[in-house]
Parts: sequence; structure tokens; C-alpha cells
Amino acid sequence: MSLALSGRAHIHFQQRSPAIYDQLERLKLDVPVPRNLNIVFVGDSVTRYQYSSLVYFLKFGKWINMHHPIPIAANETINRMYQQEIAKKLVPHQSLIWKNFWNGKDDWSQFSTSLLSPFEMCDYFEPSNINYKDFGKDSMENRYFREPVQNNTITYFQKYGDLNNWKKPLTFKSTFGIDDINSMSIANQNISQLPEGIYKTANWTAFIENFVSKLDPKPNVFIFNQGLWNDGGFKERSLQKQVVKAIADAGMISVYKTTTKWKDDGEKGATKMRKYERQICQICDHCLDLSWTQGLPEYLYADRAHFFEPVYSWFNMQLLNLLSSS
Repeated sequence: MSLALSGRAHIHFQQRSPAIYDQLERLKLDVPVPRNLNIVFVGDSVTRYQYSSLVYFLKFGKWINMHHPIPIAANETINRMYQQEIAKKLVPHQSLIWKNFWNGKDDWSQFSTSLLSPFEMCDYFEPSNINYKDFGKDSMENRYFREPVQNNTITYFQKYGDLNNWKKPLTFKSTFGIDDINSMSIANQNISQLPEGIYKTANWTAFIENFVSKLDPKPNVFIFNQGLWNDGGFKERSLQKQVVKAIADAGMISVYKTTTKWKDDGEKGATKMRKYERQICQICDHCLDLSWTQGLPEYLYADRAHFFEPVYSWFNMQLLNLLSSS
């Protein structure tokens, strides 16, 4: 993989303060639009927004927003302020990385595929009136970006840990067949219910061996994280080794993306990786260490878990530098 990049691959901060934004803002890397990327992102909504930020850069040749976030008026919520005309003028595509700017996720998904057209294809379903204990159980979202001029192919698969906090199974699902994905020949799916007979599995190795490795062109980088709410079974050393071996056997580079920090994570020890994440990082080809997110000021959070730009752009700058060193 040839990426003509330079700069820091790791960012570390020890405390949360507005000064941290100033330090990150100085991370002005002259990042050219790379060629010949073939990356799969696997994870939850934070990973999806990182995917969205990267493919925006690959299509338009610039990051969504590398400026200070728009100031929030005293009588405005964050969401309402970002919907004002000044926000749309200063950061016209910020809404690509936060679905709550829209009436619902359906509207957000349609905006994404429209903005990234003709390069993105989406396979998406989210139940209406979902019970919070069923969160992640029946939803599905897979996004495929293929840009032929620079030969960049980026894929996002929604795949969480094996079980949610209430022991409900969290399966990877796809209504698209492999042939349809490889040809990019199927219309975007925004369905009202999941059809029978779709491909689904909760097993990580089966997902890698029977689905991801069948993509053509086959991805050469596999970036994964199990999601925010629990370890997803990754505390088990046997699962860690099985997943990393499956990635290697498929001829892909393994990159574990550490779990980002909640806005209300405590100060003590929060900048450290969890023990099982350190273990995974030790056996993967690369570790995308995002534990520095604990140091971000609160105004860079859209809610407890998600961020405003330029945070996802920073994730991707760090990622591209990491891959350029390999």
C-alpha cells in the first residue's frame, strides 16, 4: 500500500480541557487524497461516522470541517444550533456525521447516498418503535463506496459483539448478495421489514470467511471494533485469536480500533485502553488507539457517544498515517 503521508500516528492527552482542541487543531497534516485503498470498517455507529468522514474526503478532496465547532447560543440546544443557517453555511455537510440533524435515520441515510452519489450503495433497515432492550438486535446497515478514478473502495458493515447488554443476539445481516455487491448493480435498499432468507450470522469468523473475503476486489485492510456497550465477547482470548487468524487467512491486514470514550467517562484511568483491547492490539497488525478521546472537551460531543467534526477527520488522519507506515 502506497500512501504519501507524513505526521503523527498517535495522539495522547492526559486531561479534558479546551486546550486539547487547540493541540488537535495544530494537527494540520497535508494529507493528499490516497489511491488504491480497499478498506472494510466493521463496528457500530461511531465507526459508521468515521467511514462517512473518510469517504467524504475521498470524494471531495477535503475534510468536512477542520475549524472550531460553531458556538452554541445560550438558549439553543446543540442540534438546533447546528440546524441554523449560519451552521449550514459554515459547515454545509456536518449533517453527514450526525443523523439527529434530520427527522430520522431514513432521511439521513438518503442524504448520505445522495451526497456521495454515484459512488455509494446502501443496504439499510432499522425497526420503528424499537425497545431499548432490543437495540442492535434487528437493525442492519451496510454501506459500499467505490470511486474508480482514484481506485478507492471503502466498505462499512454493521457488526457488533455477539450479544447486547440484555443477552440478545447481535447478528450481521445483508439483503444484498455477494454478486450484487461486487457489481455495484443493485438499487439502494431502504426496506420496511427484513425479508426472509437473508444472509446473517453472529459468528465473527464465519462473517470474515464467508462474506468479507468473497468481496471483489477483496479488501486488504480490515478495521474492527465491537461497539460501545460491552466487550462483545472479545474478553475471551480464544475469540481474539480466532478473529485475527481469520483476517490473516483471508489475506487482509488487521487493525483493531480501540473503543472511543463516553462523554461522561471519569478522569481516573479513562485514557487507558481496556485490558482486553491491549491484548487484541498486541496480536493485530496495527492498533488504531483512540483512547485520547477521553481528553476531548464536551462541545465536541454530539451526545454521550458521538462526535462533531473534526473529530472523525482526526480519526482518519491517524488511520491514514498508520497505514502509510506499513
